[in-house]
Amino acid sequence: LETLIDEQRNNAIYYNEELFFSTLIRSYGRASLWRHASRTFFSDIKWTPRSVLSFNTFLSPDKISYGILIKSYCEAGLHGKAIEIMMRQMEEGEEQGVNTIALTTILSSLYMKLKGEVEVAENLWNEMVKKKGCEVMDNSAYNVRLMNAALKESPERVLELIQEMSNMGLKPDTISYNCLVTAYCEKGMFDEAEKVFDGLQGNICVAPNVATFRTLILHLCCSGLYEQGYAVFKKSVYVHKIPDFDTLQHLVVGLVRNKKINDANGLIRTAKNEFPPSFLDEWEKLEEELGLVSKTDASSSSAQEHCN
Repeated sequence: LETLIDEQRNNAIYYNEELFFSTLIRSYGRASLWRHASRTFFSDIKWTPRSVLSFNTFLSPDKISYGILIKSYCEAGLHGKAIEIMMRQMEEGEEQGVNTIALTTILSSLYMKLKGEVEVAENLWNEMVKKKGCEVMDNSAYNVRLMNAALKESPERVLELIQEMSNMGLKPDTISYNCLVTAYCEKGMFDEAEKVFDGLQGNICVAPNVATFRTLILHLCCSGLYEQGYAVFKKSVYVHKIPDFDTLQHLVVGLVRNKKINDANGLIRTAKNEFPPSFLDEWEKLEEELGLVSKTDASSSSAQEHCN
């Protein structure tokens, strides 16, 4: 890393540009080459125009600096240090949005840990929101808690948090309801999940997105409910929210195994028309592997598509 960064450092063409200069410092920092970063800043800055971009880390940290620092501590598992930086932000009077972003970053990291530090995360939430009066200005922090509840707790807990959001004057969004769909799916409660899903359809303010369809289709496939999954797929086509290739691959394989060949062919035909051309070969390869088309037919079809 040191050699690679040093090679860029010697690129005189860009060295008088502050963006290039600050990138060098940041690269040294990310590689934990602190002395190199410091030397570059103090010895070379006289040749380079500078603003808060260059001084960001060394002299006058702004909200971007704090955000990078908090995220770095979280990625290193040093959540205590991240919380300390967030508290410093509050003491220095950073605007509320910065505190919310910091809280969301730390909560997400705590929940995502291998063993999950839920108790630490909840204690932090209580301290920030209830004791220190840190009001949540948007849905982001709540949605982090909702997803944790969906994966590790229960649909009832998700509903409780959604109600709590509403009581605080926040309006649950699509991500919030996606968490509820996930919670029901995780428990195999597909009728309830589809009721939430159906309630989102036609809702201008809180409409289902690609993640909604992906979540529902994947869980239905995992439970062997491929016909229901195909029905959800058709709805995704109608509203132009078609899930990714991997999700639909699971569905196609399941349909073929359950001898729903017409549905499988229909899905692939639709996907070929809706997906970018770069996916054409992937779909044709899948058709061939599943015996939906012969190798000769696939080659002819591919050639024809490319000609078109």
